[in-house]
Amino acid sequence: MSFLKRISDAIDRKLNFPDFIPFMVTGFCFGWFCFFAGIWFNQFGRTPLVDKAFNSIYALSYDSYNRLLKPETYASKNFFWVPEEHQKKGAFSYLPDEISEGYTLLLSAHHQGAELLDQQGQVVHQWNYSYEKNLPYKVSAGYFYWWKAHLFANGDILAIVNLDNTTPSGMALIKLDKDSNLIWEYQASVHHDFFVDEQGFIYILQQGIRKKTTGELASLATPFLDEKIVVLDKEGELVREINLFDMIAESPYKKVLKRIPKSITGDYLHPNSIRFVSKEAAKAAPYLRANSVLLSIRELDAIVAIDLEKESLYWMERGPWFFQHDADLLPNGHLMVFDNVSLGKQSRVLEYDPMTKQEIWQYAGTQDNPLYTIIRGSQQLLANGNVLIVESNGGRLLEVNRQHELVWEYYSPVREQDFVGGVSYSPVFMFAERYSNDQLLWLNKEKEQGINP
Repeated sequence: MSFLKRISDAIDRKLNFPDFIPFMVTGFCFGWFCFFAGIWFNQFGRTPLVDKAFNSIYALSYDSYNRLLKPETYASKNFFWVPEEHQKKGAFSYLPDEISEGYTLLLSAHHQGAELLDQQGQVVHQWNYSYEKNLPYKVSAGYFYWWKAHLFANGDILAIVNLDNTTPSGMALIKLDKDSNLIWEYQASVHHDFFVDEQGFIYILQQGIRKKTTGELASLATPFLDEKIVVLDKEGELVREINLFDMIAESPYKKVLKRIPKSITGDYLHPNSIRFVSKEAAKAAPYLRANSVLLSIRELDAIVAIDLEKESLYWMERGPWFFQHDADLLPNGHLMVFDNVSLGKQSRVLEYDPMTKQEIWQYAGTQDNPLYTIIRGSQQLLANGNVLIVESNGGRLLEVNRQHELVWEYYSPVREQDFVGGVSYSPVFMFAERYSNDQLLWLNKEKEQGINP
């Protein structure tokens, strides 16, 4: 009863209801109505109009719940804000002469946009776009963030926009110019990652809902999140799409579907990175074919390769990682993976040779300051051989050399205080990538002209 009384007091303070009991009874009945309505619609199908209505109801309910029943800080309402892990703020240089040159593109969950940082942690340019204005229903801007971004040579930027705590995940892929004007958008459930090849084709991960299964997929309880690989041209127009579940079911690795834990509800694969394999890349990695895509599939602890022309899954590796993210193909043919939790409460960045099955290099932090994030996490091999690492939950970027020395760090300067528990929250870092000076000629021109970010 104390829990109900707290809810009652919270709502009475907000809305001044003279009698709270009728309000609770009405809410209880409405909850049961929604429960049975949800069962009906999942059973008999939904139209686009009904889907739009559900999205509107969800957004209104979610916003009302957060405003009325949760602490009044934005941070405590958002999945991608976490209790502060580090008290440091800003940039720290430990081996200045060893820092890989360039600027770091950073996506943080505290806003819809991207920042370009110099070595001192100063913002030299930023992109912002309020995506909620594109929607036919009202949603608070605070629940949007950018998931992944790619910067072009002229300052244009491509980004995944997501709305916190929605299923399927992802709202759209948008392209902006360097002044944050919208060039085009591809509105779909685009999630986690995408890759732009040298010709400008864009390879994305896209979700849907599958309600019926047959054959090798019949053992999977429905409905579940369906997964597709989608290819767009440089103008954002659809070129082709391939279903990932169907390819697994038709592949030599189809028995791996039997290993999906029954405890998982609906999110059976959770692909979280995609890379295009060019002819040059395939030469250094003979286990892969040119014109393929390399995917990280978290729930199977697997990295797979898919032939785009034959639409077939021809290679799978389940290596010494667990719940991995961000599978990168290196110039030497090795894989570099963010291994989230194979060490327990400690993450690591792992370089792995699929040909010899050997672990070549790893970085897991130190005993005093271990690397650890239970969600997200990524890495980038830099031009000088160093590795840029995103410790997402910690709101921390770190650059390390191959001798495991810390070269450079950056900590989020953003904090929110919980009014109720006194907890300090920091936003999760969603993504970061270092760009060299040669890749940012437009920025050099702006600096010469004295243009501020």
